Amino acid sequence: MKNRASMLKITRIILSILEKGDVSYEGLKKQVLEQYKLSADQLSDSGVNSRLSVIRSMYGTAISTLLAEKSIVEIYEGVLRIAREKPIIIDEMICEDIITKMLEKEAVTLDGVIKALSSYFNVHKTKTVTDDRILKKTASLLLDRMRERGEVVLVGTKYQIAPKGGDLKSQLLTRLYGMGGEFFERFFVNLLSRYFTAQGKAVTLATVSGGSNDGGIDGIVETVDSLGFRETVMAQMKCRRSIQVTEKEIREFYGALCAKEGSRGIFATTSTFHNRALALLDTLDNCVGVDGDKLYEMACLTRYGVKEIHGTLSLDERVFAR
Repeated sequence: MKNRASMLKITRIILSILEKGDVSYEGLKKQVLEQYKLSADQLSDSGVNSRLSVIRSMYGTAISTLLAEKSIVEIYEGVLRIAREKPIIIDEMICEDIITKMLEKEAVTLDGVIKALSSYFNVHKTKTVTDDRILKKTASLLLDRMRERGEVVLVGTKYQIAPKGGDLKSQLLTRLYGMGGEFFERFFVNLLSRYFTAQGKAVTLATVSGGSNDGGIDGIVETVDSLGFRETVMAQMKCRRSIQVTEKEIREFYGALCAKEGSRGIFATTSTFHNRALALLDTLDNCVGVDGDKLYEMACLTRYGVKEIHGTLSLDERVFAR
């Protein structure tokens, strides 16, 4: 539940309740919980990773964000009221649909995308600058995601639909599978190193542990951010064509991660994750899964394994020749 869609949902619930009148902080939380229709067992489970705890956490985050943006105000101690001017909720799915339709007609700059979205959501008619800031951030984020997925390319200052030349994602995953497990381990450690660098972190170590005595950890990447915070990211990689990663494999990897005191864990595969494995990963704050789709996004973002020439994406054979 810890994603943008879930936060958008709980924000809408909060605003819809406050539109009916002022409500105390606790009273509002109670009404929000009622909207999720939790079972008696779920309501009695107050564990750190329980559904109840996750909803409460998101509620607190949403309230703090709305107060900071002045979308709601605290009229006196513990009582909340919606601001006079109703805040605009920017729907990402609608935004991406508008962007796609625009690009199908012609190449567009970021400013052109923002202008079109602003007109659709009537952001230009509001007095607050918060809506403008959120819309600009959303537009940039969505365009970055579409580039990561290989759907669009940036040529000069304009975005355009990526030229079609076969299913590049399938080509990449097929090539990785064909190169074997040892190559995939080195590939992912290098990919992860470039990914963190693109996020502004300094990579101080990137190594493949591998082998029969790796203790469940195939690769380690150590990073330092601009404030000096250090992290040790440990990864396990499975090079598979179609076999899904199981819940048991995630549990074993997480046990190895904790035993070796890693800051974060990444389980990467060229295939996919079983639904139970995904459900388990969703409860782990410091462990994520990277499937074939995400691998392709990361490759496109970092241009590792994938290259762009004159707006056309293709496999970078130099990487696979190593």
